[in-house]
Amino acid sequence: MAEALLERYTGSYPKGTVLFDEGEPGDRMFVIHSGRVEVVKRVGSERLTIAELGPGESVGEMAILDGQPRSASAVVCEDAVLVVLDSRTFESLIRQSGEIAVRILRKLSQRLREANRQIEGFVARNGTLAAVEALRGLAGPEREGLRPLPLGTSARNLGARVGVGGREAETVWQRLRAAGVIVERDGEAALAPDPRVEEYLAYLDLKQRYDPLTVRELSEVSGLPEGEVHRVVRRMLASRLQAEQGLVDPYQHFLSLKKRFEYLDRV
Repeated sequence: MAEALLERYTGSYPKGTVLFDEGEPGDRMFVIHSGRVEVVKRVGSERLTIAELGPGESVGEMAILDGQPRSASAVVCEDAVLVVLDSRTFESLIRQSGEIAVRILRKLSQRLREANRQIEGFVARNGTLAAVEALRGLAGPEREGLRPLPLGTSARNLGARVGVGGREAETVWQRLRAAGVIVERDGEAALAPDPRVEEYLAYLDLKQRYDPLTVRELSEVSGLPEGEVHRVVRRMLASRLQAEQGLVDPYQHFLSLKKRFEYLDRV
């Protein structure tokens, strides 16, 4: 009986199949029996993969639960066998089993947290990259080891130039100052020499791969104050870099850049 019921709702979907698009109404959800499904969200002009789901996981239930348009798109990224449930069948399952409801809500909560983290990181990184490129265009020829920026260059007008809001613009400015990319002397701002700027851009790329969590997020996960998280990371960097002295690989390079741009002067 159960097998017959499962067969009734199961279908095969080849790689590349679009299960649903962001913004469209949703009346079905999918449970992955085999294969993989990618969840993609539009962020500005970019498409950001916020999850890749495998067997036992589900996708599409949020639109059924809240009656709102799809919050993201779902695409089969590996040939899949999916159990397809319409809203009536799904609601019936929820009514019959409180355990199923709790599991789904927990999964949704975890997925939303992860999606928000990825989107925040994506926006922050893109804002920083745009700011660096704008500053390179504004900066004059190098003098005494620095490239002077036009008088009055500030977080506010830099943010306006790259389309970043006031608070985020100030955050980006302070981040670049802490990394030594922006140097302020006697009320005037200057850009670091090109080699340091290039190293910082390389660091941002490597950070996406090796260090996706922020200190704030590590603090939430570990329960430690942010200051203590900084101290732990600093000790780890010192220990790891000393132990692997002489070795050169992408992760080792990332650690050395992280120490240089985030922890060199931190007490």
